[in-house]
Amino acid sequence: MTPRPLATLAALAAAFFASPFGTATAQTVSAGVSGYWALGSGPIPESEWVHIDVTRNDRVLHAEASGSGGQPIIIPCVPCCGGAVTGPGETRAAVTGFAAADPGVLHVYAGDRAIARGPIAPPNLPPIPNPATVYTNIQAGASFSDLLTVHATGLAAGTEVQVPFNYMAEVVADSLFNYPEYSPHALTVYASFTIPGYAPQNFSTDSSLQFFQRTLLSNGLWLYRLQSSGYSFTAHVGDELAIGATFGISGQANITDFNRQLEFGAVADGRNTAGLWLGTLPAGMTITSASGHDYTIDPTAAPVIGAVPEPESYALMLAGLACLGHVARRRKSRASKG
Repeated sequence: MTPRPLATLAALAAAFFASPFGTATAQTVSAGVSGYWALGSGPIPESEWVHIDVTRNDRVLHAEASGSGGQPIIIPCVPCCGGAVTGPGETRAAVTGFAAADPGVLHVYAGDRAIARGPIAPPNLPPIPNPATVYTNIQAGASFSDLLTVHATGLAAGTEVQVPFNYMAEVVADSLFNYPEYSPHALTVYASFTIPGYAPQNFSTDSSLQFFQRTLLSNGLWLYRLQSSGYSFTAHVGDELAIGATFGISGQANITDFNRQLEFGAVADGRNTAGLWLGTLPAGMTITSASGHDYTIDPTAAPVIGAVPEPESYALMLAGLACLGHVARRRKSRASKG
């Protein structure tokens, strides 16, 4: 079976990670990771795709999932051409994903890499092809929903008030998203925010509109960031208001006879972070939540999840690449631009 096109995969991922934010029932958090890999020749049947094992670390109002998988095959050096020796070749598939959700804040991380590199030919000889087929696929997504209640000292129930809010999502990646346009891309990042009085705020790096502001960092990685500015919504004292957000990364990196290349893939680190929070409230106004979370706390000012290790299989696969998600270095790079 031929792997699904990336556009179809992104649509499936968006549907998979969608949350019922509009239902004013209770607070929820969810996180999921799924993926597969396959090595072979020619079209690889779906029955031979190897699905990754996923580990969960859930607790009250915290959802977390992580998983990785893959396999390297090293093509050994062989004598050739009157005493010369070829360099090693490699066939490799590797995928990894992480997602975590808490009220008001979401973290995701994903990577896929396919390699089909033939042995290195001696000087002055043509390249040695590697005809292997490699499939990789990863989806990682997190979401939360919650109910806010508006309180205001000295104002009667039903009095109209304005509530300021903010949302933000950012990732650091080792490659450009959606470039060149209309070409296959190894990963897509998407985010959605549900805010009272507004249509769903949906964003994707696959969009022709540049929702995510792109910045080249001094370490050669790319920062993608979107953030609201100066928004507020109309509410009434005593209102119960449903809010929520979704943040995810999905993609596939394949090498086939129709897409023959040495290496294809990407890494995207969104562990710092995506969030939804309130702005400075007017004097006398307080807003409580069903989850108990204080939405006046800016999640972008909180420390990044420092305890999340790089998945071992992916760390091996990416040996030699710069480590993504090193927040201190990233913020230093960002500060140097300012």
